[in-house]
Amino acid sequence: MLMELRIDRQAMVPVVQQIVDGLTEWILQSGVVPATRLPSVRQIARDNLLSQSCVVEACERLVSQGVLSARQGSGFIVAASPSTLGADDELAPFEGRYAWCDAVCEAA
Repeated sequence: MLMELRIDRQAMVPVVQQIVDGLTEWILQSGVVPATRLPSVRQIARDNLLSQSCVVEACERLVSQGVLSARQGSGFIVAASPSTLGADDELAPFEGRYAWCDAVCEAA
């Protein structure tokens, strides 16, 4: 399953945040249901020419927001229904929380 996230390395938005936004948009537009497994971190990184650590950080942010859930050895799965996503107010408290990783991933 190809997941094209359209990352703009020249944008003012950090890469990790763009990945978070791209994954959320993919969930909303694809109509996936809860318990749908995402492609592997390695596959998402390879398909989008990204660092695996940036993809992991983005997925962990989505786990903390309740959008994804992590299963040891199985990767990430969709935890929230698409109808509960898209309210920017719910995601706002998490923006900038991992600024240290944004800087590392920007350098990658």
